[in-house]
Amino acid sequence: MKPWLFDILACPMDKHYPLKLYIFLYETKPEEFKSFFDIYNQRKTDAIKDEKIIEIHEEDGNILIKDNVIIEESPVRKYLDLLISSVNELNNITDKSPLDISKKCFKIAISDIKNKILEFSKNININQIDEILPEIYFINKLKIDTEIESGLLFCEKCNSKESLQVHHLNYNNVGNESKNDVIVLCKKCHEEEHGKQN
Repeated sequence: MKPWLFDILACPMDKHYPLKLYIFLYETKPEEFKSFFDIYNQRKTDAIKDEKIIEIHEEDGNILIKDNVIIEESPVRKYLDLLISSVNELNNITDKSPLDISKKCFKIAISDIKNKILEFSKNININQIDEILPEIYFINKLKIDTEIESGLLFCEKCNSKESLQVHHLNYNNVGNESKNDVIVLCKKCHEEEHGKQN
């Protein structure tokens, strides 16, 4: 599971949102965390632009932005609001893994990076967007490229944690799913859903 999926998951029992996530292990190697941390920390905007994760262009006098977290092209203000909302979801994640670098990445995301994006959004100057490209890049790498090997999702409202699984309603956007593409079902309901499809 990737952390960005956590943005769209709700309890299958009572539809409570957001869930809590405890991460125990990552498939992502420490070197991968360190790599995107270093690019962010060293402010390597040329390397960031080369990856083409963040798309910025002008259309009819409006500056539009999208990336792998905010996949719908949006005006700058709306984009930044959506990005901050996505960063806020990280507050519901507890990293219990043995990796210090992953813990450091989550801590930086919910403090320094969030604050920098909030500060930029107070006085948006599109000519200075490069100032927050490292922050946008970092959030994208943390939420999209990080792969969780084991963890525990549970609903704070009903405390259900029984075999929660992601079920694809369609496979049109695999890797870039939206709230309309997936739902969370318990294992039993997930199997029943696949039984209906066969």
